Amino acid sequence: MNIGYIGLGALGGQLARRFLQDHQLTVWDINATATRELAELGARGAPTATELATRSDVIFLCLPRSADVKHVVFGPDGLAAGLTPGKLVIDQTSGMPEETRETAAALSYSGVLMMDAAVSASPQIVPTGTATLMVSAR
Repeated sequence: MNIGYIGLGALGGQLARRFLQDHQLTVWDINATATRELAELGARGAPTATELATRSDVIFLCLPRSADVKHVVFGPDGLAAGLTPGKLVIDQTSGMPEETRETAAALSYSGVLMMDAAVSASPQIVPTGTATLMVSAR
């Protein structure tokens, strides 16, 4: 499966690494160094979120705030421009549920599904495979 991951900070970077062994992973982050570090481990770096969306079947987001999610999805060179019907966006941001629902509703008009899957773990726990995900979708 082609997995995309956006948001390669302390937590997101560790979560993205979990996909390297079993999936084709494409990554993007506003911090080019974070993207390059994952590419050195075997991921493919994307120049934009749009390009990541075109290469991926499922896209994970792990960003600081819901406003950042909205910007990455709908902003310039955003995910929405590269998403096609049947793709799935999984938001691991600990954001505002109402804003996540609004983003999901907007994406649904294009046939794109979105799930909320916030993570309860520290970056040190993720490599052990014991992080807790709280998942919600319609």
